[in-house]
Amino acid sequence: MKYIDPSGKDLEISIDKENKTILVRANFYYNSSQLEQGYDFNTIKMGFQNAMNTWSENIKTAFDNMQFEGFSVNVQFEWKEVDIKDATGVEAINIIKAAAEADPIGNSIVHVEETNPRSEVKGSKHLKANMWQAAADSYLYFETDGNTAMHELGHFFGLRDRYDPTNPEHASYIEGDLMTKNPPRENAVKPFMRIIDYNNLTPETSKTISINKNNREPK
Repeated sequence: MKYIDPSGKDLEISIDKENKTILVRANFYYNSSQLEQGYDFNTIKMGFQNAMNTWSENIKTAFDNMQFEGFSVNVQFEWKEVDIKDATGVEAINIIKAAAEADPIGNSIVHVEETNPRSEVKGSKHLKANMWQAAADSYLYFETDGNTAMHELGHFFGLRDRYDPTNPEHASYIEGDLMTKNPPRENAVKPFMRIIDYNNLTPETSKTISINKNNREPK
């Protein structure tokens, strides 16, 4: 699968100080007919939805840990299927990308068939993996190993990989951090707190901020 954010727009965080509410929003565009025969898209979607639900809980916890206690946090991650008509291949991918580009908080999820289950990031916005492999890694092994979908969604939200690419063993910077390479990759709270810190989000802030390629955590 490729996760593509062509416009550099990933998600939006709105903080309403007066009403003590926080809203985190992102949309994910896809098309189920892209998958070859033999794949069960509902199972794949369940895997990614599981990852999104876990991100929602982690984001809420991150805000609580950043002195936002007493604020009501609502996270809205929405799936939006794109009508690609009879298009296939690159043409279908471009249609899905265009739908995401037209949305200020749009991202696209596009399947790419590969035998190698590893995901790959290009330009901090192009994440590539086999959709089935990424979803199964999240859905089937969520409590023990991998968490590929969770990790890749983290890139959408402005989080960078937390390992040294010059090290052939890819040693993790932070044990247990979701954005490391080696398992366990399970803690999404601390990575998201880095984004909150980086963007100076505090209870005194009353604004809407978009997390994108120009406004993500430092290396």
